[in-house]
Amino acid sequence: MTPTQKTLKWMRSQGYHCEVVEHWVPFPKPGHRKDLLGFIDVLCIRGDDLVAVQTTAASGVSSRLKKIKAEPRAALWLAGIRRHIEIHGWKKGSMTPRIINLGPLQDAETTTTTTTKTQKQHEPNTAK
Repeated sequence: MTPTQKTLKWMRSQGYHCEVVEHWVPFPKPGHRKDLLGFIDVLCIRGDDLVAVQTTAASGVSSRLKKIKAEPRAALWLAGIRRHIEIHGWKKGSMTPRIINLGPLQDAETTTTTTTKTQKQHEPNTAK
């Protein structure tokens, strides 16, 4: 199971509706993947919450964090109300991700959460 497939399964189990928004670009050869807005692999919605997820193997988390911090459109994303960015790092054989939830990029705040099967993730934020 790929990291993207694991993220879809994980987020759906948390009550989100999800869609893969990265796509394959065949040219120039040999081709490459293109993320929505340069940083989103999976887009998830639950109620008013909109989560942009960058998914990767556990070894790629730090490079994805650098990529998102360098992407100007990520700051635009976070400027919207109830929009979040998460990096999901997956270890081989694991069914729960390491989640890095990015706050406003101008504050450079990140929170790292390692989840377990018994922890609840993505509690709905009721603040408006």
